Amino acid sequence: MFPGADPVIWPEHFDIGVTVAAVNYGVSPGDGFQAEPYAYVGPHTPQQGTYWNAPFGALATVRELGGVDGVLAFFEQGRQLVA
Repeated sequence: MFPGADPVIWPEHFDIGVTVAAVNYGVSPGDGFQAEPYAYVGPHTPQQGTYWNAPFGALATVRELGGVDGVLAFFEQGRQLVA
């Protein structure tokens, strides 16, 4: 989905993510904002709409996404919605 993007483990959150075209995509094991493991899409420019449900963009728990296919679909939806 992100050819040429090198993943980074962010030590302050211990999540893994990539930045592509000024949008962060990643998965977190949980943190102070959301206790459950979650996927996130974080555009560098604020977005409008119901998909964007977090201060940094959008998140959905891995449980509600149902696994890898759901995470990828969540990332793709975010990519398509970024203005």
